[in-house]
Amino acid sequence: MVACSSGVAACALMLLVCALVVTLGGPPWRPRLSWDPSVCVHPLAWGHGEATWTVCGDGGLGGVVYSFGINDDWSFDDAAAGHGCEVHGFDPSVAVLSAYEEFKGKKFHHAGIGGEDKDHPPGTVPLNWPGMDYLRQHNKELWVLRTVGSFMKELKHSSVEILKIDVEGEEWAALPQMLQAGDFREGRIKQFLLEVHMDPSASPSRRRFYQSTLTQLQDQHMVLWHAHLNGNNCMELSFKWTTNHTTTFKPLIYSKLS
Repeated sequence: MVACSSGVAACALMLLVCALVVTLGGPPWRPRLSWDPSVCVHPLAWGHGEATWTVCGDGGLGGVVYSFGINDDWSFDDAAAGHGCEVHGFDPSVAVLSAYEEFKGKKFHHAGIGGEDKDHPPGTVPLNWPGMDYLRQHNKELWVLRTVGSFMKELKHSSVEILKIDVEGEEWAALPQMLQAGDFREGRIKQFLLEVHMDPSASPSRRRFYQSTLTQLQDQHMVLWHAHLNGNNCMELSFKWTTNHTTTFKPLIYSKLS
């Protein structure tokens, strides 16, 4: 996981922090936490430092976990495996991690998430905003990108308990495809952990795209219940699939993005 760089423009999704129900103090790497206890009663912290993610522990855990974007930090994956989950880690950029293929119950896949099934030759990985240009240094070899649906079909998984995506901007290519394919419907994905990377120079139309994409997540019953800032232009979000809860802060989240 790579720390987000600070930009000149404020991240529009900072409004999430103000809009959620409860605001708590946190350790240095997590200066402000926001948590809606009406959606999740028992939040759990999985991972260490900037690789810490907030998972909902209501009802117990132990299913399939997909972790997209690892770099050199397995602490989230270790925590998932420690809770008895079947963990699959995905990262096209760090070939050395293949040595962890069977490490502590985890399976490593030298591939990543994308908006389509495509193999990218060296130097051709699609980048979604200028702040991510440093990733070109990792694309010295073929990168294999696949959709979530393709991975689920290949691995014969009908559902995923926790899907974590931290892919330095590529989420904006993957999310529209997932929404169109209905990956979030019918509880196929129970929990969704997402780091969003906001282009500080985004045009009004691009901000409307951010708004529309995140709104569609909640329209498919992925309810946002936890958020925290990670730099000026990034935010880690925790969603939970439920048909029994309607968020009261949705308008506040997106009203300033248009």
